[in-house]
Amino acid sequence: MEMTMVPEGIAADEDPAQLPAASEADASPSAVTMVSDGALPEVEADEDPTAEGASSGSQGELVVDEDPAQSPAASEAKEPNAEPELSTDEKIQIVLAAFDTNQDGHLNYEESNELQKFASGDALDPMVYKVICRELRCSLHRGLGSRELRQCYERFGTLDRDFEAAQRKIRSRGGVSGVKGVNRGGCAGAKNWPMLLALPLLPVSPLAAAGLALVMSLHKPPRSSCKA
Repeated sequence: MEMTMVPEGIAADEDPAQLPAASEADASPSAVTMVSDGALPEVEADEDPTAEGASSGSQGELVVDEDPAQSPAASEAKEPNAEPELSTDEKIQIVLAAFDTNQDGHLNYEESNELQKFASGDALDPMVYKVICRELRCSLHRGLGSRELRQCYERFGTLDRDFEAAQRKIRSRGGVSGVKGVNRGGCAGAKNWPMLLALPLLPVSPLAAAGLALVMSLHKPPRSSCKA
């Protein structure tokens, strides 16, 4: 009798020729699993391109769609309508024109006290006025000129307050005609009245330096024998 050796682990009634097929069958589940596992990322990555484009497009619209009022063109269009501001020197000249009653270009104690009353309602202490004149090295009798007033305003920051007080002062006197020196034929009256010509317009619409220069150029001052 002829004996046939059968590998261990294989039944005698099994056909060895079918073992590779069985091995392939055993491997097929893992292969299916690998294919299915590999398909999962494709399914996750396979998003709706139209939805992605819509979302990115909507984000682009949110960034691009800005308020038209905030655009540079709108800002440039609004600039001509904005009220211009007077310069510091122009405001100081208006303060002098309103309170410089003797028209010497300076504010003595009486004139400075009048300005203080209109601006804050309080009287100016004579000792304080003397200290200011001493520190600024100006004549105590003549008082504060445009240069000294500018130094005071730079130190205390009260220019706008005094400028508003000057406008109230001029309105209380009935406008330009009520300010001393305007209708006077002397040098002091002719020197300051082009600036005073613009004062009635200031409470409504402040004039810029260019506008004020235009007013002064259009006005012909009265003839006077005063020398420059």
